[in-house]
Amino acid sequence: MFCKHPEEDVRVLEQINIRRGSQVVRQWFAKPLHASSILAHASMTNKLSYIGTKAIICDGNKILIMQEPLFFVGGGKWELPGGKLANDEDNVPLKESLLREIREELGEDIRIEIGEVVDIIRRPWNKPGAESDLVFLATFRCVYKGGDIVLSDENHAFAWIAKDELKNYEFIPGYLPVLERFFEKV
Repeated sequence: MFCKHPEEDVRVLEQINIRRGSQVVRQWFAKPLHASSILAHASMTNKLSYIGTKAIICDGNKILIMQEPLFFVGGGKWELPGGKLANDEDNVPLKESLLREIREELGEDIRIEIGEVVDIIRRPWNKPGAESDLVFLATFRCVYKGGDIVLSDENHAFAWIAKDELKNYEFIPGYLPVLERFFEKV
């Protein structure tokens, strides 16, 4: 299904159940989506999920990807920078949460410009001890403005890659389709 006028966005309020310790908090997330995107996410609405943010950080025609630690079960796969909202971030704008995550993972010196949400990812969350089996991630387009990247212990490596290099990396499930769609639009 497509909008008759694709330039018009449809406002969607999607209810996300977030687990905070032993408490389930319901949070509404507003995002402009085209009607075709609404259908893709409708079947997942109201499942217990973690919520987080991810960044597609662009530098020219390349994007930044991160490699998860090799000691993880099935580790060494690639993903985007970002992560789950912290327990005290229920009322914090998603862009602020993303900036916190970027600085934690890539160092305080990195400078980026955070743009708009470009995609939504719902993917399995297979972390030991997790109380939910799904994570809902708002993915933002960002522009690298400078600064040295200093990796935290949360990641093993990073790489700047172009569209034709996607096939050379094994991504955590859910990321490759987002990156393919992103590169098709730019």
